[in-house]
Formats: sequence, structure tokens, C-alpha cells
Amino acid sequence: MKHLTGNNLVLLILGMILLFSGSCSSTDSQQISVSIQADNQTITLSLPRGTTVREALEKAEFSTGALDQVDPPLFSVLNVDTTITLSRVREEFEIETAILPFTRQNIHSESLPAGDKIMLQPGENGLEEITIRILFIDGVETSQTIANRVTLTPPRTEILMVGVQPSYLPVQLEGMIVYIDAGNAWMMHGTSHTKQPLVLTGDLDSRIFELSPDGKWLLYSRADEHQEGEEINSLWIISTDNSDLEPIDLKISNVVHFASWSPKPTRDNYQIAYSTVEPRSSSPGWQANNDLRILSLSPGGRLLQTEIVLEENPGGQYGWWGTFFSWSPDASRFAFTRADAIGLVDPGNPSFETLLEVVPFEVGNDYVWTPDIAWGPESQILYVHIHSEGNQAYTTQNPGSFSLLALDTTSRSGQVLLEQTGIFAYPTISIRDHEITDTWLILLTPVNAAQLMNTRYNLARLDTDGSNFSSLFPPDNTIGLEPYPPIPSPYDEAILFIHNQDLWLYNTTDEDASQLTGSGQVTACDWK
Repeated sequence: MKHLTGNNLVLLILGMILLFSGSCSSTDSQQISVSIQADNQTITLSLPRGTTVREALEKAEFSTGALDQVDPPLFSVLNVDTTITLSRVREEFEIETAILPFTRQNIHSESLPAGDKIMLQPGENGLEEITIRILFIDGVETSQTIANRVTLTPPRTEILMVGVQPSYLPVQLEGMIVYIDAGNAWMMHGTSHTKQPLVLTGDLDSRIFELSPDGKWLLYSRADEHQEGEEINSLWIISTDNSDLEPIDLKISNVVHFASWSPKPTRDNYQIAYSTVEPRSSSPGWQANNDLRILSLSPGGRLLQTEIVLEENPGGQYGWWGTFFSWSPDASRFAFTRADAIGLVDPGNPSFETLLEVVPFEVGNDYVWTPDIAWGPESQILYVHIHSEGNQAYTTQNPGSFSLLALDTTSRSGQVLLEQTGIFAYPTISIRDHEITDTWLILLTPVNAAQLMNTRYNLARLDTDGSNFSSLFPPDNTIGLEPYPPIPSPYDEAILFIHNQDLWLYNTTDEDASQLTGSGQVTACDWK
């Protein structure tokens, strides 16, 4: 066995010392100093390189909230001596209410004498709820921001109607003309410059607007704009000869297609027939019930009773769109018209009696064309604006043609009176010289029959046998009419119609038309 010499022993001891010191140096080089400043204190740790900020905080037993701010971020990897700052963040919410001021709007109307003013709607401030978010960092408030606004009561605009001088001459009138101007109902009598407001709610929707046969009551529909789709509209009546009477709510809702006075009121009551729909969120906004009901009213407007003539029913191929009805002049029965059929309803034996099947004409996915009908004065002949016959459903790309027929409800025989009538005709009977046997048909005819979907219309007339057709208005080379139903005078041979959303009167004797309003916001009218 070899013995270490003195030199070798010294070398061995020096080597072991160097080895040990190297090992210690390597261990020290893997550690870093991390200082954590949080909660008003500072903690210093010695941690291995590669530790994350999250791990360092956990080592120091600091938890973090969802809003707390950490610098550097929690996912950061630490490889050098580092100071970590943890800021405590909290939020508080305060709720305040604030006034929403109303705005003012002036409407200029030729329906009022120049300078006169009517308050259509008084203004009211609204109210809103404001939620404010307050942020605190380490107990010190640093910011306030608006987190949410909720309107508790919307402001109501003040609407003032201001009269302006009409730019047209007054026209002498017989009887009473009523019309809707900017959602309000007005009455005109004596002259076209003598106008009186009837309903100033601003929400008449023009679906139903009709004077009673004696002109004492106006039936109208109001859009239900505040029910969020629960109701489409509601039916009302108002007296035209007693301004002390308030409008009467008939408690009838969702009337889209039909509501009309019985043409034969009695001393004991009036009657209003109507049909309803159910509101839907999908287009067109309703599902028709295709029902028929009759409401009886006292002469003073008191609601008496309701008779159900037709219960809710499918209503044919396009029953979702709905059925239109029309009283016969003698009030003994109804004509009905829908997308696929025209016929009769006898209240004594209530059912749909089809007289004529119709080729449907689909105008897009949410609208289907419905034929126009008008009774002859003796309650036997129906004048029918009908789509051409065929074996396919027509669309806007393939519209087919339209004709005006005289349909005998007894023999069920039909006679074509006029062809190429366009989509909108609105035929109606005008009685000449108060003789029931001396009548005209008043209707609209297309300016350009080749452009059915885009054309405007002429006001025209013809005899009830289809002869003596003549176009009355507008004059040649002028713009045509929008498709609104014309109203024949109940007193003479004049015709009331809407042109550029104003009322006009055509005098058949002078063959001249006169303007009656100038607001450009007329959407419906009637004359008794």
C-alpha cells in the first residue's frame, strides 16, 4: 500500500476544498432575490430562477382578486432579482336618476288658418337610471365611469301645429269630408279652407277610416305603438256633430283588413262588422283569424252586444294573410275576397260560399295580392278586379294580367268590362243624379300596364256595362296617382282622390281638378 507523501496530501486537501466551494457557488447562482410589495408591506424571498410571479405570490401567501393589478403580470417568469407590486383593486356601484329633457317640434299645417296654433302633444320630461362604477386602487378612488343607462320613462316630444296660409283657392263643398293628415283626423265642410280637427293623437294608422252612413260618427283605427308587439291597433269612434263627446274605445284590437259600418242603420242602433288577426313577430306581422263579427251600438255610441257571424277559421290557401269583407248595400249579406277566392257570406247561414276561384298572385314572401270588389247599388252585381286565369301561382317576375269583371251573384255569370287594369284598381260605384239605375264605375288604371309593379295610375270611369271608358286625371304627360281608393261624391258627379298625398277634387262637369289640402301627408279620406 502506497502512502501519501506530504506534497500529495496537500494537493488532495486543496482539490477537495476547491470542489466543495465550486459546488456551493453553483447552488448560489440558481437563486434570485424577489421583493413583493403588497398590503402596505414588503416581503423579500430567495427563489429559484424560473419561478413565475404567480408562484412567488403563493410562496409569500398573497392571494389575488379578479380585479387586482400585478406588475409584472402573473404569468411572467423571473430570472433576475425582481420587485413585484401587487395593487388591490375594488369597485363600487352607485345608482342615480337623471332627467331626460323633452324636445319641441313644430308642424306646419294648411289645415289650420294662418297663425293659429294647436298643441297636439304637450311635452314631458323623461327619467333615466344611471349606474356609476367607482374604482379604488389600494383604497384610493381613481375613476368613475357610467356602467349602464336604463330609461325609466321616455321623454315625450312637445308637438305644436302651426297654421299656414294655403297656396290654393277655396273650393265649395257639399256634405262632409274627413281625412287623415299626419296621423290626425280632420273634417272639412262648406269650403276646402274650413277645416276642423277631430282626432289629434297622431297615431291613426289609415287601416280603418270610415264615416257612418248618416255622417254622425267616424270609425277609425289607432296604431298601438307602446305595446311592444302585443297589439297592432285598436278601433275607436268619435262623434262628428257633438264636440263635447270624447272618443269611444270600442275595445276591439288587431283589425288589419276590415271594419265597416252597416249601410242600413236603424233608429235603435248602428252596427259595425269587423275581422281580426293575431299579432306575430314574423312577417307580415300577423296571422289572420278570418272571422267576422258584428258590434251593435246605441245612437249615442254605447256598446251593446257583439254577434259572431264566422268563427276563426283557416281562410283558404293563403289564410295567414287574411280575408276582406264588404257589406251589400241592403245589408243582407257580405261579399268576401281573399287571395284564392271571391264569394258570399249569409249571416243567416254563415259559411263561405265561393262564387269565383282566383289564381293567387304572390308579391314576395310576406304579401299576397287580394282582389278588389265593389257592390252594385241593387246588391246583386259584384264588380271584381281579378287576376287572370291560369294554373300556376304568379309572382312579381311573372305577374300575369288583371281585369275588371261584373259578376252576377245569382247566376254566377261574369262579364269582362275592362282588361289590363293593373294591380290596383279600387273600383267603386258612383250614382249619377241620385238615380240608382244611372251609375258609373270609378277606378284606377295603370299609366304603363307593362310595368305593373312600378307604374302609377290614372283616375278613370266607365259605364257599368264596360262602355264609354274615359281617363279623367291627371292630364296627359303629367305624373300619375299613387294607388289610393277614389271616393265618389254622395251629392253630385265629383270624385275625391289623393294625389301626391294631398286631397284633390275632380269635377266631372267642368272636367277639372282642384287641390283641397297642401300638407303632403294625407293617407285616407271619406265623404258623406
